[in-house]
Amino acid sequence: MLLLFPLLVARAEDSTFAGAAPAAAPAVEPPPPTTVVADLGATWTSGNTETLAVNAAGHAAHTWDDNKVGLEILVNYGRSIVDTNADTFLDQAERDAGWVDSAGHYAAELRYDRFLSDTNSVYALAGALADRFAGYRSRIHGQLGFAHYFVKSDSTEFSGELGFDVANEDYVVGVTPDSDVIYAVREMLGVKHKFNEEVAIEEKIEAYENVEDVSDTRVLNGIALTSNVSGKVAIKLSHTLAFDNVPVEGFQNLDQIAMASIVITLL
Repeated sequence: MLLLFPLLVARAEDSTFAGAAPAAAPAVEPPPPTTVVADLGATWTSGNTETLAVNAAGHAAHTWDDNKVGLEILVNYGRSIVDTNADTFLDQAERDAGWVDSAGHYAAELRYDRFLSDTNSVYALAGALADRFAGYRSRIHGQLGFAHYFVKSDSTEFSGELGFDVANEDYVVGVTPDSDVIYAVREMLGVKHKFNEEVAIEEKIEAYENVEDVSDTRVLNGIALTSNVSGKVAIKLSHTLAFDNVPVEGFQNLDQIAMASIVITLL
């Protein structure tokens, strides 16, 4: 083998001349300054059951210098003809009553980050939510905080955030009191990991602790598995959970949304 090594080296150099400079390493393309991604999914049934469910999400971000602005939008909407007498059969009277809303969750969040270093930033965000099936006519909140990356590599990101949040909650008719202002400390841990160029997973868990009522704690958790189909299209399976230890009066303290959607990268 040692005798063959000089021959292998000589063969490798056949395509160049002696003394030539080594080939430059291929340039690594920086991430695009602007990204826009849409998640789309829907279910429709007709016949013995009549249901329609639509889920959609949008993710947009723009980065320049040490700044980043991001926008997140989520829509989960459902309609159905209800089996009001619970006999597992849609009779004509129920069909004549027509379609009614069975789900309606709408949320949006706008966020700005100012990076102090590669791993630290301060942020400000504003968000809005409407979900009358959870008791909220509207929930508008603003937040200031600090974010830190514990791990930041090409394949793995592990981050944490600490912030202070103020929310104005407006409840549906019949809830007393009909509104409230919540002051809360927010803690977040999030991880993103690429198994390879095709498959990635991410999870984020948040806790909001009411500073005026320590028993009033909200926990949000989201996990998603994404598999690329092509450069611009992927399949995404996700699950989100919202637990409110002190829910709106008369409503359940746990909400969950499971979605299968097509992810389209627009930019």
